[in-house]
Amino acid sequence: MVVSSTAIPAGVGPGSAVELWHAPLLEDGRTPDAPRVLVGDAVIARVAEADGMLSQSRTDVEVVIDRADVADVLAAITGGSAISIIPAGAGS
Repeated sequence: MVVSSTAIPAGVGPGSAVELWHAPLLEDGRTPDAPRVLVGDAVIARVAEADGMLSQSRTDVEVVIDRADVADVLAAITGGSAISIIPAGAGS
């Protein structure tokens, strides 16, 4: 599961081809670096919005990625990167 730091674009759902972008933290541990592509070819498996009195509004997204990308994605998540889910080919 990936928690997107931005809203999931309308029309993105199960089966959608997406890119995962991330902005890793700089050495000070607070300031995000410039965003960059983390995974260029992921597919949405499931979108689950967590919305409750004790939780912040957030969207958990289950993505299918290549095994070769798993370590980088886990490192980004545990390293505090802001992760965004972008429709594949957006802006091109």
